[in-house]
Amino acid sequence: DGPLLIISGPGSGKTRTLTHRIAWLLYNGVFPENILAVTFTNKAGKEMKNRIHHILQTDQIPKACTFHSWCVSVLRSNIHLLKSSFDNKFSIYDTDDQVRAYKEVMKALGLDTKKVSPSEYQRRISYAKNQSLNPRAYLESSRYATPQDRDTTLAVYDDYHKLLEKNNALDFDDLILKTIRLLRTDEATLNYYHSRYTHILVDEYQDTNEPQVTLVKLLAYAHCDPKTFNWDGRSLTGVGDDGQGIYSF
Repeated sequence: DGPLLIISGPGSGKTRTLTHRIAWLLYNGVFPENILAVTFTNKAGKEMKNRIHHILQTDQIPKACTFHSWCVSVLRSNIHLLKSSFDNKFSIYDTDDQVRAYKEVMKALGLDTKKVSPSEYQRRISYAKNQSLNPRAYLESSRYATPQDRDTTLAVYDDYHKLLEKNNALDFDDLILKTIRLLRTDEATLNYYHSRYTHILVDEYQDTNEPQVTLVKLLAYAHCDPKTFNWDGRSLTGVGDDGQGIYSF
């Protein structure tokens, strides 16, 4: 019970350890629906499920998925609680879709796409979201940004999100940020998922960004102070290698 972080080098069996921990929990009577395993890719989630099936010879396998796919499932059922114009049939914009949307917005604003490319705006704003910074805070912290650059980027940011809302679309970053907003603003939804997942396991923990860590903490702690939290049979497990943080640069 409680929090557990396992740090080890490449090829040492971190994912295997996580898989066997899940199998052990199932073997000892934890229900599959009370376990959430978060992986870095959908392929890794499928592999984890296959390994658990091989160990226990059962099809009663807990949810093993990426942060983004879990957030999609939550928002499909609950996005109406955000009281926005989005509905549960929202589409999801990948990076290419985002760049095209930024290009459309830039043209509408009369901006030269050769001077600053749409992909540059996508990179800037996505970086800010992944640091849990709003674009203004990010730009004000950037020493190279001029006042004109800040104003232009914020105009692009505002119109980009208006376009997404008009098209009933979310980008990858917003999937997580809107799920966090949902859990923070709707107590019933937070309590539901907090009660449901008594065991949360995160693979490749070194590559979680700030919003993803916030999401894990919301699910694990809910309204409690983690320093004084009585785990009462709950567990939060992460495995990773701090020398392989591919996003640390």
